[in-house]
Amino acid sequence: MSYRSNNLPLGGTTINNLSFVKAKYHILGEDVTVSGNKDGTTAMMIATLNVLGRPFYEELRKNDVCFPPDIEEYLQERFRAEERNDKIEEILDKNKNEEND
Repeated sequence: MSYRSNNLPLGGTTINNLSFVKAKYHILGEDVTVSGNKDGTTAMMIATLNVLGRPFYEELRKNDVCFPPDIEEYLQERFRAEERNDKIEEILDKNKNEEND
């Protein structure tokens, strides 16, 4: 985990004030804050993902390219939720069509 240390001298005593570095990215319509510094390559990958969607993410994975752990976890949860919602909609549509028949 990245952090900044500000050493504050106080009467011969040094006080360490640690503040953890966070970066904010706009991923698939949501602002996501992750630990670490902002990275240009990650930002470019996210911008492309925002335009191309899940197929781009899957192509990255096929080529052993991964996002930082915090972003990877967010994306996996997001895509899992989308899959679940799609399956629920499919079941509801199927039931609705059967009722209309």
